[in-house]
Amino acid sequence: MPVLRTYHVFISHCWEYNSDYYRLVDWLNKENLFKWKNLSVPEERALQEDRRFESHLRRRLGDSDILLVIIGMEIAHRHWIKWEIKWARIRGIPICRCHA
Repeated sequence: MPVLRTYHVFISHCWEYNSDYYRLVDWLNKENLFKWKNLSVPEERALQEDRRFESHLRRRLGDSDILLVIIGMEIAHRHWIKWEIKWARIRGIPICRCHA
């Protein structure tokens, strides 16, 4: 089997949507021919919305190969979802909207 590339994935999410986020992570983990690193902020190290919040997101999202946006979240957290999509476009990072 050829060596698989490791994709750096940022999943846009909010903690109120844990079940959708974890379902998507589980699905990606179970895929045998897909190797990935999760650059999303883990729940146990959730960022506080302080003056450093945006710079943390810039760094994590900037290191990713793709931005996954779980459909249905954008209404509840429109500001940060729009910001992440805008930042991904500026950086030339592909964006995929998905159902979890």
